Amino acid sequence: MFNRVELRSLLRFPLTLTALAAAGTIMAFAAPAQAQDKYPSRAIRLVVGFAPGGPTDVQARLLAIKLGPILGQSVIVDNKPGASTTIAMSEVARAQADGYTLYFGGSGAYATTPLTMPSLPYDSVKSFKPVAMVGEEQIAFRRSTMRWPATSASSSAG
Repeated sequence: MFNRVELRSLLRFPLTLTALAAAGTIMAFAAPAQAQDKYPSRAIRLVVGFAPGGPTDVQARLLAIKLGPILGQSVIVDNKPGASTTIAMSEVARAQADGYTLYFGGSGAYATTPLTMPSLPYDSVKSFKPVAMVGEEQIAFRRSTMRWPATSASSSAG
């Protein structure tokens, strides 16, 4: 188990995403119950909702490299791309809430996807608890002047 000083030093290197965990997982970081082993007693799986080699994957791997020695266990990055991260989020939601399966990704999977995909196989509020904010992501929107359907390259510019 790591202390607050180690966690703060870990969070200083530049990452731009939020780690989320299955509901109840935050309790795994608290003092373990008498009958349970010390956390972590086995490898931790960090599920990423994007393809290997992309920025989210690279950042998850950087985090895993730093977390492994601090926790004294392997942290394995497991990419589950597709369906606007719902494949990865569904897998984490189905996992036992014991702190060994974590989701690593931006807030879009947690906040925006439920607005655009109303029939998700999980409840994005009840199924997950934030574990750590490891950085910030920035997004900007712009009103499009494109006409749909575009009839030429010049009509789709904008």
